[in-house]
Amino acid sequence: MLVQGASSGLGRELAKTYAGRGCPMVVTGRNETELKSLIKQIQSDYSNFNVHYICGDAANEADCKRIVDFMIKQHGRIDICVLAAGVTAHGLFKDMKDPTIMKQILDVNFFGYVNMTKYVLP
Repeated sequence: MLVQGASSGLGRELAKTYAGRGCPMVVTGRNETELKSLIKQIQSDYSNFNVHYICGDAANEADCKRIVDFMIKQHGRIDICVLAAGVTAHGLFKDMKDPTIMKQILDVNFFGYVNMTKYVLP
């Protein structure tokens, strides 16, 4: 199992849930400190659990390829891929000071899924 966006939020919670079901996994996200914390928590809750992490940015196509290659190296295949990376902006559009946040939202929330799917699907 591969969980993208596992350093926080929904991705983190899904990783913990699937760990409880015994799914060997690779978790990924941009925040290495949070990924290490997640690994430590999973291994504490489920001793000898087969979980690895790799840092990467969903918006970066090369990172997505590297993540998939790592997953294949660790587990030989990908049975389940959870795409849970995401960013958001809060407030009214008219009050937005920096519209470049919209590009970041599209890069992560749309192209992050496209990039990962491109390498997972085959």
